Amino acid sequence: MKWVRFVGGLKHSVFKTAKNKLFPSHTLHVSKKPSKGGFSSIQAAIDSLPFINVVRVVIKVHAGVYT
Repeated sequence: MKWVRFVGGLKHSVFKTAKNKLFPSHTLHVSKKPSKGGFSSIQAAIDSLPFINVVRVVIKVHAGVYT
């Protein structure tokens, strides 16, 4: 709580929602059913990304148990 007192309370701009939200450039879908998603495992979706990635990517995981 020392930090909150330092910035002057919870009404400080640090605690507000950011106005400059970024939109994803690319969205990957993971699903247990191959017809619903591009990948059947989360690791395969992560591995498909390049080592140096300069764009924001969102990985949407559909309901299911992934091992």
